[in-house]
Amino acid sequence: MSYTKVSLLEKELDRYYNNSMYAPFEEEGVVEENAASDGDDFEGVGGHSAESGAEGIDDDVYGDGFYDNWEERGIDRLTDLGCMNLKEIRADHIKMLHFADREVAFAFYNLYAKMNGFAARRYRSRRNMNNEVTQQSFVCFRQGFRKHNDCEERKREPKPETRCGCEAEMRVHVHRESGRWIIIYFQEVHNHKMLEDTLTFMLPGHRMMNAAAINQMNMMLKVGIRTPQIYASFVQTAGGHENVPFLKRDMYNQIDKQRKLIGGDAKSSREAHTDLQSIVGDLVMQTPLHALERSAANSLTREIFLLFRPMLSRACTLKVRSCTYTPMCKIYTLSRSGDAQREWQVSHYPNGTFFKCSCMRMESLGIPCDHIVAVLVHMDATEIPSTLVLGRWSKDARSKVREFMEKGPFCWDSMVNCRNWMLNDLCRELCVVASNDADQFVQVTQKIRNEISRVKGSVKEVGERANVVGSSTLEECVRDPNILF
Repeated sequence: MSYTKVSLLEKELDRYYNNSMYAPFEEEGVVEENAASDGDDFEGVGGHSAESGAEGIDDDVYGDGFYDNWEERGIDRLTDLGCMNLKEIRADHIKMLHFADREVAFAFYNLYAKMNGFAARRYRSRRNMNNEVTQQSFVCFRQGFRKHNDCEERKREPKPETRCGCEAEMRVHVHRESGRWIIIYFQEVHNHKMLEDTLTFMLPGHRMMNAAAINQMNMMLKVGIRTPQIYASFVQTAGGHENVPFLKRDMYNQIDKQRKLIGGDAKSSREAHTDLQSIVGDLVMQTPLHALERSAANSLTREIFLLFRPMLSRACTLKVRSCTYTPMCKIYTLSRSGDAQREWQVSHYPNGTFFKCSCMRMESLGIPCDHIVAVLVHMDATEIPSTLVLGRWSKDARSKVREFMEKGPFCWDSMVNCRNWMLNDLCRELCVVASNDADQFVQVTQKIRNEISRVKGSVKEVGERANVVGSSTLEECVRDPNILF
Protein backbone atom coordinates (compact mmCIF):
# COMPACT_ATOMS: atom_id res chain seq x y z
CA MET A 1 0.00 0.00 0.00
CA SER A 2 2.93 2.34 0.70
CA TYR A 3 4.06 2.48 -2.92
CA THR A 4 0.71 2.49 -4.76
CA LYS A 5 -0.14 5.35 -7.12
CA VAL A 6 -2.46 8.07 -5.94
CA SER A 7 -6.01 7.48 -7.15
CA LEU A 8 -8.15 10.06 -8.94
CA LEU A 9 -10.29 10.52 -5.86
CA GLU A 10 -7.20 11.15 -3.77
CA LYS A 11 -6.08 13.79 -6.26
CA GLU A 12 -9.48 15.46 -6.02
CA LEU A 13 -9.18 15.63 -2.23
CA ASP A 14 -5.52 16.67 -2.32
CA ARG A 15 -6.39 20.00 -3.89
CA TYR A 16 -7.82 21.03 -0.52
CA TYR A 17 -4.36 20.64 1.00
CA ASN A 18 -2.38 22.76 -1.45
CA ASN A 19 -2.35 26.09 0.39
CA SER A 20 0.42 26.95 2.84
CA MET A 21 -1.50 25.98 5.96
CA TYR A 22 -2.18 22.42 4.83
CA ALA A 23 0.98 21.73 2.85
CA PRO A 24 3.71 19.61 4.47
CA PHE A 25 5.89 21.32 7.01
CA GLU A 26 9.14 22.64 5.58
CA GLU A 27 12.03 20.30 6.28
CA GLU A 28 14.25 23.22 7.14
CA GLY A 29 14.71 23.40 10.89
CA VAL A 30 13.53 19.85 11.62
CA VAL A 31 15.33 18.36 14.60
CA GLU A 32 15.30 15.05 16.39
CA GLU A 33 12.25 14.21 18.48
CA ASN A 34 14.13 14.21 21.78
CA ALA A 35 16.46 17.09 21.00
CA ALA A 36 15.84 20.68 22.06
CA SER A 37 16.63 23.57 19.80
CA ASP A 38 15.68 27.22 19.56
CA GLY A 39 12.78 27.93 17.26
CA ASP A 40 11.48 24.41 16.55
CA ASP A 41 7.80 23.62 16.93
CA PHE A 42 7.83 20.56 19.12
CA GLU A 43 5.24 20.45 21.85
CA GLY A 44 7.04 20.28 25.16
CA VAL A 45 10.49 20.43 23.54
CA GLY A 46 11.42 23.57 21.75
CA GLY A 47 8.25 25.66 21.48
CA HIS A 48 5.19 26.23 19.34
CA SER A 49 4.22 28.51 16.57
CA ALA A 50 1.46 30.75 17.89
CA GLU A 51 -0.48 32.53 15.20
CA SER A 52 -3.77 34.35 15.16
CA GLY A 53 -5.03 32.38 12.17
CA ALA A 54 -4.67 29.00 13.86
CA GLU A 55 -7.97 29.10 15.74
CA GLY A 56 -9.69 26.49 13.59
CA ILE A 57 -10.78 25.43 10.12
CA ASP A 58 -13.96 26.62 8.47
CA ASP A 59 -16.42 24.47 6.55
CA ASP A 60 -15.75 26.15 3.20
CA VAL A 61 -12.30 24.56 3.08
CA TYR A 62 -13.91 21.21 2.23
CA GLY A 63 -16.90 22.44 0.28
CA ASP A 64 -20.61 21.68 0.47
CA GLY A 65 -20.18 17.98 1.18
CA PHE A 66 -18.15 18.48 4.33
CA TYR A 67 -20.91 17.19 6.65
CA ASP A 68 -21.97 14.26 4.45
CA ASN A 69 -22.13 11.09 6.59
CA TRP A 70 -20.62 13.09 9.43
CA GLU A 71 -21.73 10.70 12.19
CA GLU A 72 -20.47 7.62 10.37
CA ARG A 73 -17.04 9.17 9.86
CA GLY A 74 -16.53 10.07 13.52
CA ILE A 75 -14.19 8.17 15.84
CA ASP A 76 -14.75 8.83 19.54
CA ARG A 77 -12.82 5.97 21.09
CA LEU A 78 -10.52 3.12 20.18
CA THR A 79 -13.32 0.54 20.16
CA ASP A 80 -14.91 2.39 17.22
CA LEU A 81 -12.14 0.92 15.07
CA GLY A 82 -13.36 -2.63 15.66
CA CYS A 83 -15.13 -2.89 12.30
CA MET A 84 -12.48 -1.07 10.24
CA ASN A 85 -9.97 -2.95 8.13
CA LEU A 86 -6.88 -0.84 8.82
CA LYS A 87 -4.79 -3.12 6.64
CA GLU A 88 -6.63 -2.23 3.43
CA ILE A 89 -8.15 1.16 4.21
CA ARG A 90 -7.48 3.76 1.51
CA ALA A 91 -5.95 7.18 2.01
CA ASP A 92 -9.05 9.03 0.76
CA HIS A 93 -11.17 7.28 3.39
CA ILE A 94 -8.70 8.15 6.11
CA LYS A 95 -8.75 11.83 5.14
CA MET A 96 -12.51 11.99 5.72
CA LEU A 97 -12.33 10.77 9.35
CA HIS A 98 -12.63 13.08 12.35
CA PHE A 99 -11.76 12.44 15.99
CA ALA A 100 -12.91 13.46 19.44
CA ASP A 101 -9.46 14.74 20.48
CA ARG A 102 -5.77 14.50 19.69
CA GLU A 103 -5.25 11.38 21.78
CA VAL A 104 -7.86 9.44 19.84
CA ALA A 105 -6.32 10.68 16.59
CA PHE A 106 -2.89 9.46 17.64
CA ALA A 107 -4.33 6.13 18.83
CA PHE A 108 -5.88 5.66 15.38
CA TYR A 109 -2.67 6.49 13.51
CA ASN A 110 -0.63 4.27 15.82
CA LEU A 111 -2.98 1.33 15.18
CA TYR A 112 -2.88 2.08 11.47
CA ALA A 113 0.91 2.04 11.69
CA LYS A 114 0.89 -1.27 13.54
CA MET A 115 -1.29 -2.89 10.90
CA ASN A 116 0.93 -1.61 8.08
CA GLY A 117 4.41 -2.41 9.32
CA PHE A 118 5.72 0.73 11.04
CA ALA A 119 5.37 2.76 14.23
CA ALA A 120 4.20 6.33 14.81
CA ARG A 121 5.26 9.16 17.08
CA ARG A 122 4.07 12.66 17.85
CA TYR A 123 5.84 15.45 16.00
CA ARG A 124 5.17 19.16 15.66
CA SER A 125 2.22 21.09 17.03
CA ARG A 126 0.81 24.58 16.61
CA ARG A 127 -0.86 26.75 19.20
CA ASN A 128 -3.13 29.77 18.92
CA MET A 129 -2.79 33.07 20.76
CA ASN A 130 -4.49 31.52 23.82
CA ASN A 131 -1.74 28.88 23.99
CA GLU A 132 -4.21 26.14 22.99
CA VAL A 133 -3.01 23.39 20.67
CA THR A 134 -4.90 23.62 17.40
CA GLN A 135 -2.78 21.43 15.13
CA GLN A 136 -0.73 18.27 15.68
CA SER A 137 1.40 16.13 13.38
CA PHE A 138 2.04 12.40 13.68
CA VAL A 139 4.92 10.93 11.70
CA CYS A 140 6.63 7.64 10.97
CA PHE A 141 9.18 6.56 13.56
CA ARG A 142 11.86 6.75 10.83
CA GLN A 143 11.20 10.41 10.08
CA GLY A 144 14.17 12.79 10.16
CA PHE A 145 17.84 11.95 10.54
CA ARG A 146 20.07 11.24 13.50
CA LYS A 147 22.45 13.91 14.70
CA HIS A 148 25.90 12.40 14.41
CA ASN A 149 28.28 12.49 17.33
CA ASP A 150 31.82 13.19 16.16
CA CYS A 151 33.38 11.85 19.33
CA GLU A 152 36.46 9.84 18.34
CA GLU A 153 36.83 8.00 21.65
CA ARG A 154 33.62 5.98 21.62
CA LYS A 155 33.66 2.96 23.89
CA ARG A 156 30.46 1.44 22.55
CA GLU A 157 29.48 0.46 19.06
CA PRO A 158 26.98 3.03 17.68
CA LYS A 159 23.41 1.83 17.47
CA PRO A 160 22.08 1.12 13.97
CA GLU A 161 20.52 4.18 12.34
CA THR A 162 16.75 3.90 12.11
CA ARG A 163 16.01 7.44 10.89
CA CYS A 164 16.00 7.66 7.10
CA GLY A 165 14.01 10.85 6.43
CA CYS A 166 10.65 9.14 5.89
CA GLU A 167 7.96 11.69 4.95
CA ALA A 168 4.87 9.68 5.93
CA GLU A 169 2.67 11.89 8.07
CA MET A 170 -0.84 12.52 9.33
CA ARG A 171 -1.73 16.04 10.46
CA VAL A 172 -4.91 16.93 12.34
CA HIS A 173 -6.43 20.34 13.05
CA VAL A 174 -9.31 21.35 15.28
CA HIS A 175 -12.53 22.22 13.44
CA ARG A 176 -13.92 25.57 14.53
CA GLU A 177 -17.63 24.76 14.36
CA SER A 178 -17.77 21.24 15.78
CA GLY A 179 -14.65 21.18 17.94
CA ARG A 180 -13.64 17.88 16.32
CA TRP A 181 -10.13 17.10 15.05
CA ILE A 182 -10.08 16.62 11.27
CA ILE A 183 -7.27 15.42 9.01
CA ILE A 184 -5.82 18.23 6.92
CA TYR A 185 -2.81 16.38 5.52
CA PHE A 186 -2.09 12.69 5.00
CA GLN A 187 0.99 11.21 3.33
CA GLU A 188 1.03 7.43 3.10
CA VAL A 189 4.19 6.91 1.04
CA HIS A 190 7.25 5.67 2.92
CA ASN A 191 10.85 5.56 1.69
CA HIS A 192 11.66 2.30 3.45
CA LYS A 193 10.35 -1.24 3.56
CA MET A 194 7.48 -2.12 5.86
CA LEU A 195 7.94 -4.76 8.54
CA GLU A 196 6.06 -8.03 8.55
CA ASP A 197 3.10 -8.42 10.89
CA THR A 198 5.06 -10.86 13.09
CA LEU A 199 7.77 -8.23 13.67
CA THR A 200 5.83 -4.96 13.89
CA PHE A 201 4.60 -5.60 17.41
CA MET A 202 8.22 -5.68 18.62
CA LEU A 203 8.75 -1.98 17.86
CA PRO A 204 8.96 0.08 21.08
CA GLY A 205 6.00 2.23 20.02
CA HIS A 206 3.71 -0.82 20.03
CA ARG A 207 4.89 -2.47 23.23
CA MET A 208 3.01 -1.73 26.44
CA MET A 209 2.04 -3.57 29.62
CA ASN A 210 -1.36 -2.34 30.78
CA ALA A 211 -2.63 -2.43 34.35
CA ALA A 212 -4.32 -5.81 33.94
CA ALA A 213 -1.15 -7.50 32.62
CA ILE A 214 0.99 -5.98 35.37
CA ASN A 215 -1.49 -7.06 38.02
CA GLN A 216 -1.60 -10.64 36.73
CA MET A 217 2.20 -10.76 36.51
CA ASN A 218 2.51 -9.57 40.12
CA MET A 219 0.05 -12.21 41.32
CA MET A 220 2.02 -14.98 39.62
CA LEU A 221 5.29 -13.65 41.00
CA LYS A 222 3.90 -13.70 44.54
CA VAL A 223 3.06 -17.41 44.33
CA GLY A 224 6.60 -18.25 43.18
CA ILE A 225 6.20 -18.50 39.38
CA ARG A 226 9.32 -17.35 37.53
CA THR A 227 9.28 -14.63 34.90
CA PRO A 228 9.98 -16.89 31.85
CA GLN A 229 7.08 -19.16 32.83
CA ILE A 230 4.82 -16.11 33.34
CA TYR A 231 5.59 -14.81 29.86
CA ALA A 232 5.05 -18.30 28.42
CA SER A 233 1.58 -18.36 29.99
CA PHE A 234 0.75 -15.01 28.37
CA VAL A 235 1.90 -16.35 25.00
CA GLN A 236 -0.10 -19.55 25.34
CA THR A 237 -3.25 -17.72 26.45
CA ALA A 238 -3.01 -15.17 23.62
CA GLY A 239 -2.37 -17.82 20.98
CA GLY A 240 1.18 -16.82 20.03
CA HIS A 241 3.93 -14.38 20.91
CA GLU A 242 2.77 -11.98 18.18
CA ASN A 243 -0.53 -11.54 20.06
CA VAL A 244 1.18 -10.40 23.28
CA PRO A 245 1.70 -6.60 23.19
CA PHE A 246 5.00 -6.75 25.08
CA LEU A 247 8.23 -8.75 25.22
CA LYS A 248 9.81 -10.73 28.01
CA ARG A 249 12.32 -7.91 28.37
CA ASP A 250 9.46 -5.51 29.11
CA MET A 251 8.37 -7.75 31.96
CA TYR A 252 11.88 -7.70 33.43
CA ASN A 253 11.95 -3.90 33.08
CA GLN A 254 8.60 -3.60 34.86
CA ILE A 255 9.77 -5.88 37.67
CA ASP A 256 12.96 -3.85 38.02
CA LYS A 257 10.93 -0.64 38.15
CA GLN A 258 8.77 -2.06 40.95
CA ARG A 259 11.82 -3.25 42.87
CA LYS A 260 13.30 0.24 42.71
CA LEU A 261 10.04 1.57 44.04
CA ILE A 262 9.69 -0.77 47.01
CA GLY A 263 13.38 -1.69 47.39
CA GLY A 264 15.47 -4.58 46.10
CA ASP A 265 16.06 -7.80 48.05
CA ALA A 266 19.53 -6.97 49.36
CA LYS A 267 18.63 -3.37 50.10
CA SER A 268 15.41 -4.45 51.80
CA SER A 269 17.37 -6.87 53.98
CA ARG A 270 19.76 -4.12 55.09
CA GLU A 271 16.91 -1.73 55.72
CA ALA A 272 15.04 -4.35 57.74
CA HIS A 273 18.14 -4.90 59.88
CA THR A 274 18.41 -1.13 60.41
CA ASP A 275 14.74 -0.99 61.42
CA LEU A 276 15.31 -3.79 63.91
CA GLN A 277 18.22 -1.92 65.49
CA SER A 278 16.14 1.26 65.74
CA ILE A 279 13.26 -0.50 67.49
CA VAL A 280 14.86 -3.16 69.71
CA GLY A 281 16.86 -1.95 72.71
CA ASP A 282 17.52 1.46 74.23
CA LEU A 283 20.71 3.35 73.60
CA VAL A 284 22.87 4.32 76.54
CA MET A 285 22.82 8.06 77.10
CA GLN A 286 26.30 9.57 76.67
CA THR A 287 25.74 13.35 76.87
CA PRO A 288 24.82 15.67 79.75
CA LEU A 289 21.55 16.55 77.98
CA HIS A 290 19.77 13.29 78.84
CA ALA A 291 16.22 14.49 78.17
CA LEU A 292 16.95 15.87 74.69
CA GLU A 293 19.13 12.88 73.87
CA ARG A 294 16.36 10.45 74.86
CA SER A 295 13.82 12.42 72.83
CA ALA A 296 16.05 12.34 69.74
CA ALA A 297 16.72 8.61 70.19
CA ASN A 298 12.97 7.92 70.30
CA SER A 299 12.24 10.03 67.19
CA LEU A 300 15.19 9.54 64.85
CA THR A 301 16.41 6.37 63.20
CA ARG A 302 19.49 4.79 64.73
CA GLU A 303 21.79 5.85 61.92
CA ILE A 304 20.61 9.48 61.91
CA PHE A 305 20.68 9.67 65.70
CA LEU A 306 24.33 8.66 65.78
CA LEU A 307 25.04 11.56 63.41
CA PHE A 308 23.03 13.95 65.57
CA ARG A 309 24.35 12.98 69.02
CA PRO A 310 27.67 14.92 68.67
CA MET A 311 25.56 18.08 68.30
CA LEU A 312 24.31 17.60 71.86
CA SER A 313 27.85 17.53 73.22
CA ARG A 314 28.91 20.54 71.16
CA ALA A 315 25.84 22.49 72.31
CA CYS A 316 27.20 22.40 75.86
CA THR A 317 30.08 24.66 74.78
CA LEU A 318 27.74 27.37 73.39
CA LYS A 319 26.21 30.29 75.27
CA VAL A 320 23.33 32.59 74.43
CA ARG A 321 24.75 36.12 74.51
CA SER A 322 21.60 38.07 73.69
CA CYS A 323 17.99 37.78 72.56
CA THR A 324 16.31 40.27 70.23
CA TYR A 325 12.54 40.42 70.00
CA THR A 326 10.87 41.13 66.66
CA PRO A 327 7.18 41.07 65.69
CA MET A 328 7.68 37.72 63.95
CA CYS A 329 10.31 35.87 65.97
CA LYS A 330 13.00 35.90 68.62
CA ILE A 331 16.61 36.10 67.43
CA TYR A 332 19.17 34.48 69.73
CA THR A 333 22.84 35.36 69.34
CA LEU A 334 25.24 32.62 70.37
CA SER A 335 28.99 32.21 70.63
CA ARG A 336 31.27 29.48 71.78
CA SER A 337 33.02 29.68 75.14
CA GLY A 338 36.43 31.27 74.72
CA ASP A 339 35.62 32.59 71.22
CA ALA A 340 33.17 35.46 71.64
CA GLN A 341 34.08 37.02 68.29
CA ARG A 342 32.42 34.29 66.24
CA GLU A 343 28.64 34.42 66.50
CA TRP A 344 25.59 32.61 65.16
CA GLN A 345 21.99 33.76 65.05
CA VAL A 346 19.10 31.38 65.67
CA SER A 347 15.59 32.59 64.87
CA HIS A 348 12.70 31.07 66.79
CA TYR A 349 9.16 31.45 65.47
CA PRO A 350 6.87 30.60 68.41
CA ASN A 351 3.68 30.16 66.38
CA GLY A 352 4.98 27.05 64.67
CA THR A 353 7.92 26.14 66.93
CA PHE A 354 10.08 26.69 63.87
CA PHE A 355 13.83 27.26 64.17
CA LYS A 356 16.27 28.67 61.66
CA CYS A 357 20.02 29.05 62.16
CA SER A 358 22.45 31.23 60.24
CA CYS A 359 24.72 28.20 59.65
CA MET A 360 21.95 26.65 57.46
CA ARG A 361 22.92 23.13 58.54
CA MET A 362 19.32 22.13 59.13
CA GLU A 363 18.36 23.21 55.61
CA SER A 364 21.31 21.46 53.94
CA LEU A 365 21.61 18.22 55.97
CA GLY A 366 18.20 17.91 57.59
CA ILE A 367 19.77 17.47 61.06
CA PRO A 368 19.47 20.13 63.81
CA CYS A 369 22.73 21.94 64.42
CA ASP A 370 24.39 22.48 67.81
CA HIS A 371 23.31 26.15 67.79
CA ILE A 372 19.60 25.19 67.68
CA VAL A 373 20.18 22.62 70.40
CA ALA A 374 21.82 25.30 72.56
CA VAL A 375 18.72 27.48 72.15
CA LEU A 376 16.53 24.52 73.18
CA VAL A 377 18.66 24.13 76.31
CA HIS A 378 18.31 27.86 76.99
CA MET A 379 14.52 27.47 76.69
CA ASP A 380 14.58 24.50 79.12
CA ALA A 381 13.12 22.22 76.45
CA THR A 382 13.04 18.50 77.23
CA GLU A 383 11.96 17.22 73.81
CA ILE A 384 13.08 17.76 70.24
CA PRO A 385 10.25 19.64 68.42
CA SER A 386 8.63 17.73 65.59
CA THR A 387 9.55 20.53 63.19
CA LEU A 388 13.21 19.56 63.64
CA VAL A 389 12.60 15.91 62.73
CA LEU A 390 12.30 15.39 59.00
CA GLY A 391 9.82 12.74 57.94
CA ARG A 392 12.43 10.71 56.08
CA TRP A 393 14.66 10.52 59.18
CA SER A 394 11.91 9.48 61.61
CA LYS A 395 11.43 5.93 62.83
CA ASP A 396 7.88 5.69 61.50
CA ALA A 397 8.83 6.80 57.95
CA ARG A 398 9.14 3.26 56.64
CA SER A 399 5.93 2.14 58.30
CA LYS A 400 4.10 4.97 56.48
CA VAL A 401 5.59 3.81 53.18
CA ARG A 402 4.54 0.22 53.90
CA GLU A 403 1.04 1.42 54.78
CA PHE A 404 0.85 3.21 51.44
CA MET A 405 2.14 0.18 49.54
CA GLU A 406 -0.32 -2.14 51.28
CA LYS A 407 -3.14 0.00 49.89
CA GLY A 408 -1.52 0.21 46.46
CA PRO A 409 -1.35 -2.17 43.51
CA PHE A 410 1.28 -4.45 45.11
CA CYS A 411 -0.81 -5.61 48.06
CA TRP A 412 -1.73 -9.23 48.50
CA ASP A 413 -5.38 -10.07 49.02
CA SER A 414 -5.80 -13.74 48.14
CA MET A 415 -9.56 -13.63 47.57
CA VAL A 416 -9.59 -10.44 45.49
CA ASN A 417 -6.60 -11.52 43.42
CA CYS A 418 -8.10 -14.96 42.82
CA ARG A 419 -11.28 -13.36 41.49
CA ASN A 420 -9.22 -10.99 39.35
CA TRP A 421 -7.27 -13.91 37.90
CA MET A 422 -10.42 -15.86 37.05
CA LEU A 423 -12.06 -12.85 35.38
CA ASN A 424 -8.92 -12.21 33.35
CA ASP A 425 -8.90 -15.78 32.05
CA LEU A 426 -12.60 -15.65 31.16
CA CYS A 427 -12.23 -12.31 29.37
CA ARG A 428 -9.21 -13.54 27.40
CA GLU A 429 -11.16 -16.57 26.20
CA LEU A 430 -14.11 -14.33 25.31
CA CYS A 431 -11.81 -12.02 23.31
CA VAL A 432 -10.42 -14.91 21.27
CA VAL A 433 -13.88 -16.29 20.45
CA ALA A 434 -15.66 -12.98 19.79
CA SER A 435 -12.92 -11.43 17.65
CA ASN A 436 -13.44 -13.95 14.84
CA ASP A 437 -16.78 -12.46 13.83
CA ALA A 438 -17.54 -8.76 13.33
CA ASP A 439 -21.16 -8.99 14.55
CA GLN A 440 -20.16 -10.93 17.63
CA PHE A 441 -17.42 -8.38 18.34
CA VAL A 442 -19.89 -5.47 18.27
CA GLN A 443 -22.43 -7.29 20.47
CA VAL A 444 -19.87 -8.45 23.03
CA THR A 445 -18.26 -4.99 23.19
CA GLN A 446 -21.63 -3.35 23.91
CA LYS A 447 -22.50 -5.96 26.54
CA ILE A 448 -19.19 -5.44 28.31
CA ARG A 449 -19.71 -1.68 28.31
CA ASN A 450 -23.16 -2.09 29.83
CA GLU A 451 -21.88 -4.56 32.41
CA ILE A 452 -19.05 -2.26 33.48
CA SER A 453 -21.50 0.62 33.88
CA ARG A 454 -23.87 -1.58 35.91
CA VAL A 455 -21.14 -2.84 38.25
CA LYS A 456 -19.72 0.65 38.78
CA GLY A 457 -23.18 1.99 39.56
CA SER A 458 -23.89 -0.74 42.11
CA VAL A 459 -20.71 -0.19 44.08
CA LYS A 460 -21.23 2.46 46.76
CA GLU A 461 -17.73 2.65 48.20
CA VAL A 462 -14.74 1.88 46.00
CA GLY A 463 -11.41 1.13 47.70
CA GLU A 464 -7.98 2.09 46.50
CA ARG A 465 -7.53 -1.25 44.76
CA ALA A 466 -10.77 -0.82 42.81
CA ASN A 467 -9.69 2.68 41.79
CA VAL A 468 -6.74 1.20 39.91
CA VAL A 469 -9.08 -0.90 37.80
CA GLY A 470 -11.67 1.86 37.53
CA SER A 471 -9.09 4.26 36.16
CA SER A 472 -8.33 1.97 33.25
CA THR A 473 -10.12 2.86 30.05
CA LEU A 474 -12.35 0.48 28.17
CA GLU A 475 -9.79 0.40 25.39
CA GLU A 476 -7.29 -1.18 27.79
CA CYS A 477 -9.78 -3.86 28.81
CA VAL A 478 -11.45 -4.84 25.54
CA ARG A 479 -9.36 -4.93 22.37
CA ASP A 480 -9.86 -6.39 18.95
CA PRO A 481 -7.06 -8.94 18.36
CA ASN A 482 -7.42 -8.55 14.56
CA ILE A 483 -6.47 -4.86 14.91
CA LEU A 484 -3.98 -4.70 17.75
CA PHE A 485 -2.23 -7.99 17.35
